[in-house]
Amino acid sequence: MTQKNELHEFMIKNLPNSNYHLDIEILKNPPKEYIDYFFEELKKHKQYEILKNDFIYDEKLDIFAQIHNRFEYSEIEDLSDDELFFYPFLNKNEIKQIFDIKSSEDYLLRLRAEQVENNIRLKRTFGKLQKKIGEKWSFTNFFESSQYKQYLKKLKPDLREKCKHIPHGTIHLNDANGLCIKTPFGNIIVLSYSLRQFLFYMNIFHFGEQLGIKDIDIFHSFILANRIRLGTESLDFEIDTRGKLPKSIKKKIDYFTDWQMLFIIGHEYAHHYLGHLENSTIMKSHDRINYLTNNLEFYTYKQECEFEADRNAIINTLYNEYDQTELVDNAFLFFSYLDMCDQIEDYLFPKINYSLTHPKPVDRIKKLRQSVDEKIGLGTENINNIINYNNNFVKQFLKDYLPYNVEALETIGSTYLPTYKKTFLIDRLDI
Repeated sequence: MTQKNELHEFMIKNLPNSNYHLDIEILKNPPKEYIDYFFEELKKHKQYEILKNDFIYDEKLDIFAQIHNRFEYSEIEDLSDDELFFYPFLNKNEIKQIFDIKSSEDYLLRLRAEQVENNIRLKRTFGKLQKKIGEKWSFTNFFESSQYKQYLKKLKPDLREKCKHIPHGTIHLNDANGLCIKTPFGNIIVLSYSLRQFLFYMNIFHFGEQLGIKDIDIFHSFILANRIRLGTESLDFEIDTRGKLPKSIKKKIDYFTDWQMLFIIGHEYAHHYLGHLENSTIMKSHDRINYLTNNLEFYTYKQECEFEADRNAIINTLYNEYDQTELVDNAFLFFSYLDMCDQIEDYLFPKINYSLTHPKPVDRIKKLRQSVDEKIGLGTENINNIINYNNNFVKQFLKDYLPYNVEALETIGSTYLPTYKKTFLIDRLDI
């Protein structure tokens, strides 16, 4: 029997003559232990009588189904089949907007919607958020933009004028990165949702000891950050916290994370006002190699653009000397984190033909230190101490831990901080 026929038989057998259009998720051949455990926990749920009708398991066909939404046919009759995929986490006006793109704002909304629609776990997360928030829910307004506005206020006035109308905000990408994207309607600036999470947990790793965080939580933070970078950690932090830190500690971790985000935002704006995307046609894949020969460094055009954007993200601000120091020091930390995670990724997925669209993180640290006033930020000796400490940690991690625990980084799911997470949600039940 083909898969299509199996699904048809499942629907006829288990959901005959439904009066609703069903938004349904199908899981074929689930592990028996998962099914047994899930339905045991479902029976314990305080809303069991309501929830029980949302989950169906057909033992003969070995198909597990979850009904996420039931829609009256009259509610969706004006939506096409393609448009229906985005309902209800987008409202009907937003759906019409992404199917008739007229501006860079529409383009960004479409990108955001596609990331959610193409990832069933994200779609479930947004469905829960939409139900939790209720009538006030807005997909458009959900995404963070305050830090972009904060950075723009500190950007030199002439450059601020060039940037202030660019659509910006977070977007749910697996890649923990920032992007300045050239669209048919103009540039847009985005930072992935996972980027802030990556930085947050790397900051716990870096500052944890001096903040009194236990070694086991510091280590798990490092694991968690690398999983985020590799794309194996579920991006559902809004509904499944990985551990609730004391407010005083979280405030300090957020402080460093905020400065790192501001630097990356500034870096992406610099790509825009420096005109780097206007020359994007010459940035071909065969130009993406970093050559080191006889102690001479040669960088591709795109790599030189990265150095230039790093520098301008600092020097074109109106921050005072103290705040510029915070900005540049946290840029150094950001690059040191990337360097650590690059080493781990290279161990897991060795590259035969190593190519780089971006310079190596340590090169970016050195170039940034050389190009910014020496009165601002950490000196070379302190920077080298951080890099050496990190390299020694990674060396030990690759020797003593990772060879025997590869699944800790590669298995898709969620990782938690043991001291700060005492109760766990059960997938799909949210309990």
